[in-house]
Amino acid sequence: MCKYRNLLNVLSIATSASILMGCQSSTPPLPTAIKPPADLVQPCPKLPKLEGGTGAEILPWSLQVVHLYNDCKARHKALADTLK
Repeated sequence: MCKYRNLLNVLSIATSASILMGCQSSTPPLPTAIKPPADLVQPCPKLPKLEGGTGAEILPWSLQVVHLYNDCKARHKALADTLK
């Protein structure tokens, strides 16, 4: 009788251990928050105000605004790609 009790205890422990082993995951969990690179999370700079109305003033202003917009657009696209 004692022999069967020892066998039953061993089987119970082995069964419990195998059940618990099935609950372990083989891959580590994903991080809950991804920290993007610092240069991608900077806010876009404020656009300069147009001071005059002549072509000599409008052309450099518009080129500067287009450059600032394209730079900001590229950073936001890189941020979105990083978080995918």
